[in-house]
Amino acid sequence: MYATISPFNRKGDPVNGSPIALVPDVRWSRCDIKSICLLAHCLATQRAPDLDAHEAVFVRDGSVMEGASSTFFAVFNGVVYTPPLTNYVLPGITRMVVLELCAKHGIPMRLESILQQHLADADEIFIAGTTSEVVPVTAVDGKPVGNGTPGPIASRISDLFIKYAHGE
Repeated sequence: MYATISPFNRKGDPVNGSPIALVPDVRWSRCDIKSICLLAHCLATQRAPDLDAHEAVFVRDGSVMEGASSTFFAVFNGVVYTPPLTNYVLPGITRMVVLELCAKHGIPMRLESILQQHLADADEIFIAGTTSEVVPVTAVDGKPVGNGTPGPIASRISDLFIKYAHGE
């Protein structure tokens, strides 16, 4: 057995946001099972910097699924959308916390598929995960999201998450 401890260094920029890149989802069909079968995730994570992105986000049959190490959220007309839990989406703890924070603080949300073709119409996009917490997305495949800066809903959820994580 081997264990190590190091300081927590958050992935992504929760204040200024970070870019993401879309990649084909070549994972097996049981992505909802947390396992050590993460080769596709590792390859996507290695590819992200080559695409000038902080995170690689999987797309399957035109639907956005999740990031290599994060949950994907998009905001349309003030409503937060995230894909519903299926065998292609991991039911992560950070995802659950973000959804609980939305419910608790009156932020409208829907569990619905998000089509890749609709991303250009998103007001905001953000990702959430254990190592990134909540990070607004400023660009998808080099194209700005909204005006290219973090939006008010993603920023609010990020602030709420940080308070929650610190027990406030």
